[in-house]
Amino acid sequence: MQALYFDDLQVTGPFSAEPEIIEDFEEVSEWMVSPDDMSGSLSGGQSATGTFRIDKMQVYNGESSGRFGWNARGSSRRALYANLDDRPLTAVVSRSFIENARVQENSYIQARLPGQYIYITAVDTIEYFPSLDPGDKGFILVNLDRLLNVRNRQLSSTVYPNEVWLTLSEDAEKRAAAVSEVEGGQLGAREFYYRDTMLEKLQTDPLAGAGWGGMLTIAFLGVILVSSLGFIVYSYLSAQQRQLDFAILRTLGFSLRQIIGLVCFEQLFIIIVGMGLGTIIGERLSYIMMPFLQLTEQGVRVLPPFILTVNWGTIGMAYALLAVAFIITISLVIVFFSRVAIHKTLRMGDL
Repeated sequence: MQALYFDDLQVTGPFSAEPEIIEDFEEVSEWMVSPDDMSGSLSGGQSATGTFRIDKMQVYNGESSGRFGWNARGSSRRALYANLDDRPLTAVVSRSFIENARVQENSYIQARLPGQYIYITAVDTIEYFPSLDPGDKGFILVNLDRLLNVRNRQLSSTVYPNEVWLTLSEDAEKRAAAVSEVEGGQLGAREFYYRDTMLEKLQTDPLAGAGWGGMLTIAFLGVILVSSLGFIVYSYLSAQQRQLDFAILRTLGFSLRQIIGLVCFEQLFIIIVGMGLGTIIGERLSYIMMPFLQLTEQGVRVLPPFILTVNWGTIGMAYALLAVAFIITISLVIVFFSRVAIHKTLRMGDL
């Protein structure tokens, strides 16, 4: 058994003239020995042979020191960790990962990184996350600091993040300085993606912007025009064919106000039912047809998928325009029936 003693761990800095003691090793309960077999260690794994305990024989200052002992025949890689968090990593996982791994939410998952195993607890599930495709066997989201702490217990290798999201200043000089630091500093980034540039490119894409916008505008105006013309023609033909019917009602004692009420009820019933059914059917058709349009110009599936939203402001404008056309048409129909000569209409009916 070999041993190494620690006492009065000190640090010096630019703001202190004298060394400052950060650990006196009078108590070592917060220290933990790394596992002997680092290649198969789990988060919070214990060493089989290494120990770290209080020693009162070899003391530099105070009453005790820390004695780190290990078996000479064990692994050649040995380490101590302070305040080691040995709890499983809490993670947010994709639903596709849950299905592919055949695990349940809030269950313990043993995940294998290159040369290491760790425990993960899936505390929640999500469908999508920026820059990650749930179709590729799913994904796992964990706290970066805790993951690096567990992962870098591997004494043979050290890992670092390979992708960073930054919120930069609007000032051009500061943005250029930040990009230069990331590109030429210790990080050595090779590729940069600017969100504003990507969004601007999508907005200027004729297939995504002008084509759809123009087509929907023409379709919107066409629906309003055709609906208005159709209602006007229907009302005109219906009024001509029903002159005799309303003349008979007048002779039976119906007042002009009752005739107007009957016409308004009939027209409003047709309008409300038609617009209501059209809105419901149009929404259902949108849910059915939109999945077939979720493809890029290369035929690749769009991520994230389309989210169908209803622009009630535009629909309200369409309803308002149609309401104006309907009110004008109903008013003309009422004026037409009010001017019908009952005796002439009845004679025409006799013929």
